[in-house]
Amino acid sequence: LGWIGIASAHHSVPEYFDVSKTVTMHGTVKDFRFQNPHSIMTLVVKTPDGSYAEWKAEASLAGWLIRNGWKPEMFKPGTQITISGNPARDKDVRMVRLYTVKLENGRTLNANNGLPETYARK
Repeated sequence: LGWIGIASAHHSVPEYFDVSKTVTMHGTVKDFRFQNPHSIMTLVVKTPDGSYAEWKAEASLAGWLIRNGWKPEMFKPGTQITISGNPARDKDVRMVRLYTVKLENGRTLNANNGLPETYARK
């Protein structure tokens, strides 16, 4: 019965993220936690007014990321990247469900197994 608590603790993507919207932002990696059930990246992004804000980006399982070309050392603090994903529904939360990460060398990595169309509400 222990699995019931774990399964019920996992969230539904459309419940927490606005799957009808995709945002793209460029910033500097502050931290990357390569973990399960979701790897989390903290990114420092320059805002339109010139100040800086921290954003969290939620990626897939660590094992899934490894199978798709990710390595934890790719995202050391100070690394410049461009990300795209769905923003959190709560406008006070600076968080996205990550879809892609574009590295400085131009390589693009997928960050989740579900593409935006997977969760689109019709």
